[in-house]
Amino acid sequence: MTDEKPFEEQIDSILNSEEIPEISKVDSLEKILDLVQTDTLRNKLLWDLSYFYSRTDDSESFKNWNSKSRSLSIRLNDTSKIADSYWDAGHFYYHQNVPDSAYAQYSRAYDIYMRLNRPTTAARLMLNMAITQKNIKDYTGSEISTTKVIQLLKDSGENRRLYSAHNNLGIVYNGLKEFDKSLKHYDLALGYLEKLEDQRDFKLTTLNNQGVLLQSMGDHQEAMNKFNTALSRENLFSDNPQLYAMLLDNKTYSKLLLLDTVEIVKDFNRALHIRDSIGHEDGVVINQIHLSQYYALKGDTLKAIELTKEANILARQTSNNRDVLASLKLLSTYDQKNSGEHLSSYIRLSDSLQQQERNIRNKFTKIRFDTDEFIAENEKLYGQRNVLVGLSLGIALLGLSGFVIKNQGTKNRELSLKQEQQEANEKIFQLLLDQQNIKEATRQRERIRLSEELHDGILSKFFGLRISLESLNSNNDKKSIIQREKYLEDLKVLGQEIRQLSHELNSPLFTSGTGYLSILEEVLSLNETSLTYKIEVEEEIQWEKIPGSIKLHFLRILQEALKNSQTHSEASLIKVSFVLKQGVLSYTIQDNGKGFKTQIKNEGIGLKNMASRTKAMKGKIKIESQINRGTKIKIQVPV
Repeated sequence: MTDEKPFEEQIDSILNSEEIPEISKVDSLEKILDLVQTDTLRNKLLWDLSYFYSRTDDSESFKNWNSKSRSLSIRLNDTSKIADSYWDAGHFYYHQNVPDSAYAQYSRAYDIYMRLNRPTTAARLMLNMAITQKNIKDYTGSEISTTKVIQLLKDSGENRRLYSAHNNLGIVYNGLKEFDKSLKHYDLALGYLEKLEDQRDFKLTTLNNQGVLLQSMGDHQEAMNKFNTALSRENLFSDNPQLYAMLLDNKTYSKLLLLDTVEIVKDFNRALHIRDSIGHEDGVVINQIHLSQYYALKGDTLKAIELTKEANILARQTSNNRDVLASLKLLSTYDQKNSGEHLSSYIRLSDSLQQQERNIRNKFTKIRFDTDEFIAENEKLYGQRNVLVGLSLGIALLGLSGFVIKNQGTKNRELSLKQEQQEANEKIFQLLLDQQNIKEATRQRERIRLSEELHDGILSKFFGLRISLESLNSNNDKKSIIQREKYLEDLKVLGQEIRQLSHELNSPLFTSGTGYLSILEEVLSLNETSLTYKIEVEEEIQWEKIPGSIKLHFLRILQEALKNSQTHSEASLIKVSFVLKQGVLSYTIQDNGKGFKTQIKNEGIGLKNMASRTKAMKGKIKIESQINRGTKIKIQVPV
């Protein structure tokens, strides 16, 4: 047998060298692989190559080496290396932005490490799964997974992982709007960081997260304090320009929200220049959005529109859907001429993303279910094997013929049990999906809030008047006195507008009755069947005085009813009507479909969603349906 120790030394020398470029290391390892004969060493080389390509965009090379590494590991029964190959695959798909595949690979690696009794390593995989769930807004799933991580790492001394787990929970609870819990876990994360000698820039990242959270809570001064604390780190700009630019942009945005405009343009442009120079495209987008809000406040609507459109284009090019939505929302307020078009685009993209996220969450559920089923089936078969061995020994004492008969009967029963188990598993899986969808429906919150009207209309006028008054303060001539009186009268008008908005709490999505009804018509017209529709408004309703939250709930209920009419009722006509009498707005949706027995169908998820939304509006819902007589949904809401 060839002595391969020199190969091992050569491999270690290549991998540990800081002078050899990464690509040259790979070429050298591939050449050594052709010479190595020992399977154990070949397997190590294959894993090294798989690991390298998992950090690149070369999908073909990665899949090739990862597959070879796993195949040899399986043949050698090297369970640890099998798990490592799944881990590499998860990392690769995560960075390729294929979350369901990443989650599946992480899950397989996690299960193997748990069977190997390596809970600390398994916890790292579960943390990757939790972060993947958080990224697609499966906040509840991520919360559960992260809690498991913390349980696995309890008393382990793994302070770096515990920091990451609590930091992830901080982000999750922010997404769930549970701000107090979010702050608590950010503080816990910082506590674990204090136990680390090498904190890198983790503390600054968490301070930034806390600042963003405080912005969401409206505490802009405390948010600025967090950003300033992080920015005070010595040599931050030279060591980590991307983090520096993010903190500077966020701090400046907090100043803007406090209406402190001193040096705002200078700081925004500095952050934007840094991000552009290092190619941080997502950072450029959010920077442009923040800068556009400054120009809107100043009253320069054309500049605000220009910057927001640039941000929208770049966000689309980089598949940054979060900021595509943010830019569309701002354009609907800046660009009044095309407001309806921007709003429609916003709604279409928002609905599409919600459906994609739900589909991926369902895949996550199926992956975990299939894994649990696989483990349970293995345990069951292992137990059955022991039983069969015992039976075989006993039957052997009674004779060969008796054994054959008994064994055949056992096999038949085993097949029957497997079939029953499969049917039960399918039912359980469907229940899991249904349960998750119900949870998601109850967690749905209003996605569109009142903000831009105050921000981009009244405040920009106020800003302009304030500047004008300041310029007249030192003048006492007759012309200046008259001009000041005019500005004071304008301020009174602005005060009336502010009071009106505060009473209305009207969503910027629906700034007029015509606009709202046109959006309803577009939703109805987008159906893919021959379904026709009719909208009736029996009384003149001033939609601008109807709270935006109610109008948004009505829109979502219509979408749910439309889906039911298309999918189940085989309707050809759907009629929507509104009546406002004595402070009660009645909203009726009626179709001419085949109907259903209400005592049977009232437990459906779609109808539950409607009931939940009606309850949120403090209203009442009544559903009437008869076989072959259609369905009528009537909702009454106090306004």
